[in-house]
Amino acid sequence: YALTSGGFCYADFTNEAQASVILFLTVSFLSLSTGLWTRIGNWREYWYYYAIFFITWVLWVPAASYGIANSEEIASPYMLIGAIVGHGNAIINPLLYGVDLFRKLDVSGDSSGREEMKFKESSGDIA
Repeated sequence: YALTSGGFCYADFTNEAQASVILFLTVSFLSLSTGLWTRIGNWREYWYYYAIFFITWVLWVPAASYGIANSEEIASPYMLIGAIVGHGNAIINPLLYGVDLFRKLDVSGDSSGREEMKFKESSGDIA
């Protein structure tokens, strides 16, 4: 790990091996999540879950690519912006998954005590 110019501790993007692993994993998981997200039902109604996830993690791709190509860290404000977006995601996630998603789920139990979760019916048509 290396101290970045933004004052935050992240992987060393100037190290080609670390930057390559970061790039490979990030692109792989972004591709996998994009493919899975588009296959789920009602994804248009919940697009902002994926948008926040994607915006947070896509910032690693240029940072890692730049580190591999130039063996140096990308310009100073970029890492600071990435830190703000990444940590902002950690602040937003409890609201998204703990409040918003909970409101959208219908949790009901049967007589055996087993619970079943499903999405509540949408109030409007999604085109």
